[in-house]
Amino acid sequence: MSGPVNVVVPEGILRSYAGTYGPRRITWEGGFLYYQRGEGTKMRMIPMTEDLFRFEEIEYFRLKIVRQDGKVTGVEGRY
Repeated sequence: MSGPVNVVVPEGILRSYAGTYGPRRITWEGGFLYYQRGEGTKMRMIPMTEDLFRFEEIEYFRLKIVRQDGKVTGVEGRY
């Protein structure tokens, strides 16, 4: 059995996800997206699909980018 497959998402799409969503913050740094909740650990977001991400630090957690009419409106944590 192989590990998770990473997909390539265009940089422009990834950059469009940067922002603050309540206590959650997504930043674009050095060619990667990073996720941070409050004062918690900043973790690199690893794309699984164009709008679903995983993290090396928390294997059971996924972050879904929520869009409405093509615009990012929030994020949704999935366990």
